[in-house]
Amino acid sequence: MGDYISNPVMDVILSRRSTKDYQRGVQISDAELSTILTAGIWAPTARNTQHIRFYVIQNPEVISTIAKNFSDFAFNDGKVRDFCHGAPTFIMLTGKTDSNYLDVDAGIAVENMSLAAESLGLGSVIIGCLKNYFESEDGRKYASTLGIPEDHTFSIGIAVGQIATPPQAKPRVENRITFIK
Repeated sequence: MGDYISNPVMDVILSRRSTKDYQRGVQISDAELSTILTAGIWAPTARNTQHIRFYVIQNPEVISTIAKNFSDFAFNDGKVRDFCHGAPTFIMLTGKTDSNYLDVDAGIAVENMSLAAESLGLGSVIIGCLKNYFESEDGRKYASTLGIPEDHTFSIGIAVGQIATPPQAKPRVENRITFIK
């Protein structure tokens, strides 16, 4: 890939991993949460629509209900998948259903949020597997109980918490850059 200029932002980008083992029962602080949400709010959106909404879920029963509903929808085998991997905070990003840029806008915001979490020494994992569930009839009904408006849909989420087992870096796939000069 070549040389790059090392700086604090690049250090955070290169150290960030998808954490899949969190300290159970240890909630992030309000200041940490506010910092992560500020990073998401300040992410750019196409045409500056700023339509992305953030739903912070720290109630373990709600996270468990989403896990059960998702597992029933996606697998229907009686097993519940802990999509948050034990993280105590799950943030859902939704946006206007009719936006052509919803997933791009939410993706930019969630990456800002994951980098903010890393900069605070927290773990995070970006979660997209719930999208089909929340687009289903049952998922839309459950979303309404969380206060998500009818004209918004789930795009992506992020689980955040204190790291129990630090994940290791995975090798990068080579030869993915083409220069056209």
